[in-house]
Amino acid sequence: MVVAGGTGLVGLPLVRALAGLGIQVTVLSRKPGRLNLPTGAMAHGWEDLPSLLKGTDAVINLAGEGIADRRWTVSRRATILDSRIEATARLAGAMRACAHPPAALVNASAIGYYIPKGA
Repeated sequence: MVVAGGTGLVGLPLVRALAGLGIQVTVLSRKPGRLNLPTGAMAHGWEDLPSLLKGTDAVINLAGEGIADRRWTVSRRATILDSRIEATARLAGAMRACAHPPAALVNASAIGYYIPKGA
């Protein structure tokens, strides 16, 4: 299993849970040498794509610039959007380049929930 964004608010608990189930997890990171991952998980940089996908069943993409750590200026909004688009494009491109690509790409962006008005 390859997880992009495996160090974020949702990603890290997911990586821990998968590794706890005995699943070999590869976390894609911009700074793979700085990660403290659970046993069973390893970190690689994005430059290692598409070779990391060889033999991988699925890719989970949670990657993207954080949304709650700074004010949303016009520039910041562009950075947030671009980070998600670029990560997804790189993963899809790497999957297309594989002779035997992973069977699934799960792509998610954002956390939270919305309550209907009047509820």
